[in-house]
Amino acid sequence: MARVRRRTGAVAAVVACCLSACDVNARAAAAHTPRETRDTSAASELDLFRHALPSTDSLRGGATDAASLLRLVVRAAARQDTTTLARLSVTRAEWAWLYYPASRYTRPPYRSPPALQWTLTIAASEKGVGRLLRELGGRRVRVSATACARVTDEGANRLWRDCVLEYRLDGARQRHRIASALLERGGRLKVLSYANDF
Repeated sequence: MARVRRRTGAVAAVVACCLSACDVNARAAAAHTPRETRDTSAASELDLFRHALPSTDSLRGGATDAASLLRLVVRAAARQDTTTLARLSVTRAEWAWLYYPASRYTRPPYRSPPALQWTLTIAASEKGVGRLLRELGGRRVRVSATACARVTDEGANRLWRDCVLEYRLDGARQRHRIASALLERGGRLKVLSYANDF
């Protein structure tokens, strides 16, 4: 387990380092690149990322409200049901067609290529799922309340951020952030990132 944690930490450090380098290089290049060229480049990056992905105009599955979605996540984690946890999260196609185009990562100062941003999102989510399974897997969890600290709109998307769960675990009262972000689109919600504070 310790070896897995060290390897995960090393991968995260390399990715973070790459992100910093990309941001520095992007800012330097942007100062000498016409806006039209930058816009065309961004569109090309997104087209490349979407290649071979099925187009979609809506979220499939998930839940119709944040509380229900978070309870489904807890139930799946307690059963160690990784298939359901994956099904409750945004797919690569949904991320590419619905989330990213309206996100802050398409504009300065947060501009980040879709392939890189997806890699970072998945890395954080996979780490979060591991923590969920470690803390809740195979245990009796009773949810008493759920809440998300912030709700923001980005185009047709609504983001529910820093979602906290209050629950009893084996009789002891607990309170933890269970997901850093949920994505709502067209009345449906799915997990955008399982990053948590377990």
